[in-house]
Amino acid sequence: MPFGFRIILVSIAILAYPFIGQANEDIGQGPNDYKYITLDTWKIIENVEWPGSYSKGDFNIYILGNSPTFKYFKTWEKNRNVNGRKIRVNKTDVIAGNDQPHVFYIPAYLDEYSALVIWQFRNKPVLILTENKGMIKSGAHVDFFRAHGELNFELGTGNMDRLGFVYTDKIIEASSREVKKESNIKQPSIALSSLNIDLETEKPISQEEEDEYNDFMGDLSRLATSSKKKVKVETEDLQALLEQQREQQEEMEENQKKMDAQRRSINALVREREKKHSELEEQNRILDEKHKEVEKLQKQERKINADLARKEKILLGKELTIREQYGELKSHKYIIYVMAVFLTIAIILGYFIYRNYKAKVAANRIIEEQKAIVEEKNQKITDSITYAKRLQSAILPSDKIVQSYLDQSFIFYQPKDIVAGDFYWMDQSKDRIIFAAADCTGHGVPGAFVSIVCHNALNRSVREFGMTKASDILDKTRELVVEQFQESDDDVKDGMDISLCCYDIKSKKLDFAAANNRLFLVRKDNGRMVMEDIKGDKQPIGQFDHPTPFENHEIQLRKGDTVYLSTDGFPDQFGGPKGKKYMYKRFKELLVGLFENPMDQQKELLRMAFESWRGEEEQLDDVCVLGMRA
Repeated sequence: MPFGFRIILVSIAILAYPFIGQANEDIGQGPNDYKYITLDTWKIIENVEWPGSYSKGDFNIYILGNSPTFKYFKTWEKNRNVNGRKIRVNKTDVIAGNDQPHVFYIPAYLDEYSALVIWQFRNKPVLILTENKGMIKSGAHVDFFRAHGELNFELGTGNMDRLGFVYTDKIIEASSREVKKESNIKQPSIALSSLNIDLETEKPISQEEEDEYNDFMGDLSRLATSSKKKVKVETEDLQALLEQQREQQEEMEENQKKMDAQRRSINALVREREKKHSELEEQNRILDEKHKEVEKLQKQERKINADLARKEKILLGKELTIREQYGELKSHKYIIYVMAVFLTIAIILGYFIYRNYKAKVAANRIIEEQKAIVEEKNQKITDSITYAKRLQSAILPSDKIVQSYLDQSFIFYQPKDIVAGDFYWMDQSKDRIIFAAADCTGHGVPGAFVSIVCHNALNRSVREFGMTKASDILDKTRELVVEQFQESDDDVKDGMDISLCCYDIKSKKLDFAAANNRLFLVRKDNGRMVMEDIKGDKQPIGQFDHPTPFENHEIQLRKGDTVYLSTDGFPDQFGGPKGKKYMYKRFKELLVGLFENPMDQQKELLRMAFESWRGEEEQLDDVCVLGMRA
């Protein structure tokens, strides 16, 4: 190798030294974060004993979603075991339905499912690991997190004790240690050693070349020393900037949380203020009417007072005249007369004062009576709506009837107000079970009135006209609803959106038709969960320009297939950390995640998910979700 080329290689090695990679500060971005997580997990497994049946058979580890830790855990299947038990590492997209897990790992980007995972395994000795500090307070067992640039984990010993885990003091000590990361910066001597040159194999170097080489190496040494100092200073500056950026990020996140809390508080106050404002406007209207009556009485009072003043002035003039006459006549008889006049004046003044007082008392009594009338009417209206709820509930199928028709089913029904525009409907014709979830125009009292009309139209279509095909039932129902509303002198365009199914019990054949609505079918295909979203016609049950016959969808169900019907109340609900809609995409993912749970548990999990998303937000609309398993 020529001497000049050797010098170039040595120069490149020294100059490249300052630019060797730097470690990341965030979890999951550092080169060794997931490696250390799996190493810490193995230390925990080595020092924990699982109770009961969980201490036998294969040792199952499940990773939710696509976490980079999977490739590290997967290597354990070949070179490790737990007390002689074979290790199996699996990816999963569902929370329930897996084989008996021993470890369940939740990555940071799927934190929103942490609460469902913890609830699913709340009474099972499953070690739950998360990448979110503080989840042990909610029931997790191990939380990995970064603090001051180091990877740590905290241990939920209280949760482990409750489930019967037995563990050593080693993992308690390890949970408070700081992980020391390996440096990616190599020493210059290593870089130079990788360029080891066998100078003995080359031809001898002349004295001139040796002097040139020594001068060049001296320059390179000074350059390397200067580069090291510069890199050290820049590295320290970069670390200070990163620490400042981290503190600013934490401050921004804290401020964002405070702003979110203030926004929710302000929204609640605004809603309360609007409600009070409406009540005050009604009271002000009543008080204005009474105020006008009082002003009328006061006007009369002023007129009376003016008359009294005029008469008093006249009487005073007469009094002066009487006094003059009294001085002249000095008669006892005249004195008695004057006294009688004064007494008469006093009686007249007393009469008018008493009359004015009685008028004010009467006005106040009228105001109190009107207030009592308003409160009584409000109470009567509330009582009437409450009784209307009993009437509306009477048309809904009871739980006993629903279970007699469909034993594997549930209905999650939560009206926004006392009465609702949403309703569910069910009937039987020979071997066919007909069921539906409907959303009428509006909610509250107007929606409830529309629901009565639409419910009667569905009953007539099946019982009076004998319809058993889903699309025929909707066509006939629309005809009856339009006919009913056309009898009014007003132009009524109310109606309903609906999903309707006709299910043949023997053949498991399902007919489906819908107006502005859809059907969700979840089934297991080759071990995988499959979701089908079947949409209905974009036209309502009611008056509509250019209506067309409804399309009939035929579906052949298999054992275990689950059908879900829903109104738009659940997907349209505002909530979550940013106050946004739940949306159909998240709703379908929730149905897939709940598929393998029993139907009665699915109803409770849906309710929990809805309330958790809604939080302190007001319920936007009526909610109705119907599930049926073949």
